[in-house]
Amino acid sequence: MLFDKVSNQIILDCMCFLEKSNVRNKYERISKVLPQYSSRQIRHHYKNVLNVRLNKDGLSNDEKDYIVQWVEQYQGPNGTIHWKDLILVMELRFDKLHSENKIKNFWYRRKLRLERDSGIRGSADPNPTNGTNIYNHFLPLLPIEPKFQPIIHFKHPYKMNPFF
Repeated sequence: MLFDKVSNQIILDCMCFLEKSNVRNKYERISKVLPQYSSRQIRHHYKNVLNVRLNKDGLSNDEKDYIVQWVEQYQGPNGTIHWKDLILVMELRFDKLHSENKIKNFWYRRKLRLERDSGIRGSADPNPTNGTNIYNHFLPLLPIEPKFQPIIHFKHPYKMNPFF
């Protein structure tokens, strides 16, 4: 386990103090107190494990249905999903705060299962005998010649001289 009990308690104490003082860069400040962890690691650990408001129960069927509807409605054109927005809306609607990991795990496991069941990811047989190529959706890779090649001229041959 990456975080020990002492680190967890320090993070909780600091978060309690910093949330009351309405500081913007909470995780960065905590990382200065605990330099062995990055601010990103601290944020992730707090948001998914330590937050006392987190609901440790699994997702209900209503919550799962809501996640599916919300993602289908608000997913960006390139497939981006704004998980923070979904978590906030779910907390307001269901009065439960679920971790980002829990919601993402549900969505991506569901997506993987649907792809597997519909056969989108290719056949289960790695060597299909009917002559079809399961990778036919990829574009052929063509060799690309670099357009710019720098010409370097040295007046003197380079010699490595570690002792000046």
